[in-house]
Amino acid sequence: MALRKNGRATVLAHVAVGLPSHPRMLRIPKGRARGEALGCWLAAICYSRDGELDGWCPVEALEPVSTPETRAKLIEVGLFEASDAHGVAGVIVCRYVEFNETKSEIDARLLADSRRKSLGRVRRDSDRIPKGVPQHLEYISGTGTGTGTGDVSEGGAGGGPDRPVAGTVGLADPMPAVTESILARLEMDLSGGAPLRDLDAHWLAFCGHYDGTLLRGQVPGKWQKWLAKAFRDQLDADARSSMPGAAPGQTTRGVTVLRGFGDKP
Repeated sequence: MALRKNGRATVLAHVAVGLPSHPRMLRIPKGRARGEALGCWLAAICYSRDGELDGWCPVEALEPVSTPETRAKLIEVGLFEASDAHGVAGVIVCRYVEFNETKSEIDARLLADSRRKSLGRVRRDSDRIPKGVPQHLEYISGTGTGTGTGDVSEGGAGGGPDRPVAGTVGLADPMPAVTESILARLEMDLSGGAPLRDLDAHWLAFCGHYDGTLLRGQVPGKWQKWLAKAFRDQLDADARSSMPGAAPGQTTRGVTVLRGFGDKP
């Protein structure tokens, strides 16, 4: 994961700058054949890194950008290794793990980050990103007052009959004033501009989950985290619905259910 100049996060696959002149690549005839081989190799490493497949890539994902002859030539010169997984034909990008994180390394990094935050090194009232939200999505502070933001009402700590304890969230609360800003940011960074469906249902679910919980100033951050997960779940559901034969709940990034290279995850 890295930040672009505009501040947005993106997943990167590491490629040595000497690849076009690597001795193995030079064994492929120059011209169109070598260019196709270079493009096929790059497509494979990008697909594998995106799916956290440790260098493996299904042949199906490479068919739109390469021919069987090109893939066979890459295997012949030692840049690919033929490898089937669960009955699915594929290739392994040779030496992938020397330059790119493996899935186990990614999981360990994310787990360590989660533990660091849960151990209290980040204050509970901190403006830093709650765990589970991409680091580039800065906390969006709002000016809204009253319910849903953890502010203490003018009536004092009691907050009236609908709010027995100041700083709690209840089923009757309106959405925080920062919701529109959060949605605009998430739509751009997670869904390519596609809106989140059933926003009211998500808010009711959020309120039901935290009903009566003392959140104080944490409501905007937790609501942002909740919406980020809702966007990801919606994208996964849309991807599964577009794949005939995919079992309910089956991941779109696994080995069995495949998507073509270049499709948005």
